[in-house]
Amino acid sequence: MRVFNWLSLTLLLCSGHSLAGDAVTPEYKVKAGFLFNFIAFAKWPETTEKGLQLCIHGENPFGSAAYALSVKKIHGTALRVRETSTLIEIKDCSVIFVTRTNPQAMLAIANAVAGKPVLTVADETGALDQGIGINMISRADRIAFEVGLPAIERNGLELSSKLLSLAAEVR
Repeated sequence: MRVFNWLSLTLLLCSGHSLAGDAVTPEYKVKAGFLFNFIAFAKWPETTEKGLQLCIHGENPFGSAAYALSVKKIHGTALRVRETSTLIEIKDCSVIFVTRTNPQAMLAIANAVAGKPVLTVADETGALDQGIGINMISRADRIAFEVGLPAIERNGLELSSKLLSLAAEVR
């Protein structure tokens, strides 16, 4: 059933419909679907009463596609989406996507959330080397992803074996 949800959400996000009429590229509609499924296939050590919060750190490349993710429940709770630009603002984030407009923040964010139940995601070359947990990459006109298990485990998170089996690389 989860695989069906993954596919249906990805198709919905790629359908070209935009909530706010913004010009989100097809690449980032697909990446929004991937991001949703990274969250759905991750396990946090404790459930928080506040629910899960996805923070997009830097200029938002997803546009309304990121906010469309908040209409579905993950792990029985609503996913809240917000944008951040400083380390102070990431305090309550469960998931942080570090945008390409802010690659210098990757190491600082990885260090700031080390040991806390936070999933870090990026789409920049070398992100795993900067301590990011999951990095989306483009390969032959397809989106793939790589996983840095040390970053995932350091933050007390677990990723589904199904998700790990789909990764292009697991370090």
